[in-house]
Amino acid sequence: MEETIKELIELLQSASPIIWQALLKQAHNEAAMLLIWSVILTPVVALSAIWSIKFTKENDPIPEILAGAWIMTAILATILIQIVMAAYLRLSNPEFYALKYFLDGLAQK
Repeated sequence: MEETIKELIELLQSASPIIWQALLKQAHNEAAMLLIWSVILTPVVALSAIWSIKFTKENDPIPEILAGAWIMTAILATILIQIVMAAYLRLSNPEFYALKYFLDGLAQK
């Protein structure tokens, strides 16, 4: 399977280098977009955690609100981790995503 994918990548690189470079650029652009989202979401997660800690330290916190605050923080942190992992995958193996975009385009026709 890996050998077939390598052969397909070599075919695309030699047959149409312009398309291949565009597909690689798209993989890098998507990774950059995901990193921007992670930069935007990081302060939100931090503020949510700070708010949750502050609310926990109050004398008589309402349990439902306290649980909701920590659940919201956990959900946002999970989303942030998934975004960063997706960006890392696109940066570490852009050829795979370039090939994926190409094959997805063929499958739609």
